Amino acid sequence: MPNPEIRAGDVLLFHGKGLVSWAIRRLDGTDVNHAAVALDDAELGEATAVGLVTNPIGAVVAKNDYTLIRRLPADDLSMAPVVDTAREYLSSGAPYAFQQILLLAILTLTRRLSFKDQLIRRMVRGILDRAALLLNSFIDAGTDLMICSEFVFRCYDEAGDDRYRLAGWERAVRDMPTDEGLLLDWAKAQPLPRAPVRAATSEVEEPLELAVRMEGELEHLIADFARADSPTDREIAALDQLGAPKAPPEETTDEQLLFATIRFRDAMVRRAGQTAGDVPDARGVADPWELLEETMADFVTPGDLLHSASLVTVGELLP
Repeated sequence: MPNPEIRAGDVLLFHGKGLVSWAIRRLDGTDVNHAAVALDDAELGEATAVGLVTNPIGAVVAKNDYTLIRRLPADDLSMAPVVDTAREYLSSGAPYAFQQILLLAILTLTRRLSFKDQLIRRMVRGILDRAALLLNSFIDAGTDLMICSEFVFRCYDEAGDDRYRLAGWERAVRDMPTDEGLLLDWAKAQPLPRAPVRAATSEVEEPLELAVRMEGELEHLIADFARADSPTDREIAALDQLGAPKAPPEETTDEQLLFATIRFRDAMVRRAGQTAGDVPDARGVADPWELLEETMADFVTPGDLLHSASLVTVGELLP
């Protein structure tokens, strides 16, 4: 059903349900965890677990707590180039898939977290190990991953006119309050591991089956962190269904955290090679940490779209 509040080209930002959605918002320090672009007033394009797809706007809005509508403030600017870019992506047949675990992994590396906290260390290690396994699984299957907000950003960035380019977000102001630095900086400063770090691989499950199982596993790790972090948050009030808190958490050592970070780094290097066609793995790369940072710089989070000064919020939709 058409929604008169929505125009073609609008950026739709979602405050979703579930612990993984909660964790994305918590780590990104923002109120949204998913993004899409309106193709018209009834249909949107989005990156989902099964790839780049079109869906009815009403059906997607109904699955979330609320949806924000953001757009460029210039009313006289045609949004046709943005929509055309979106439709080109949607019709290209490119095997893109969106996985929330990949977004979580990038956030754990680029946001300030209290890594002295064992609940955070255990959750981060679990996220990074699963993200590395998923990345390698998708690469082996010939499928690339595109984060939902990256798809929206590209629709604007590749519209062929600087007036559509989105800018003006400040990630630093959304850091979680802590005196500690970034996991990425910590990992880069560590001495090389004494033993080789095995790549994360799985030859048993299909990538999407693996993703579903892993998100279920992560919910338990996120739940323990959420109970301690935000015990009065209404969104995590129903955590009892996941079982009693596991206390005290099993200790995650520096070596385990470093190994998990390296495995994710090497999977991202493989992903960069898949895209560029010239880097099969981390071996032979002069500085894999630098390549990881370059690769992650291409990603835009839903929170970035919410905080972009190029867009204004013009409405909110409820289910």
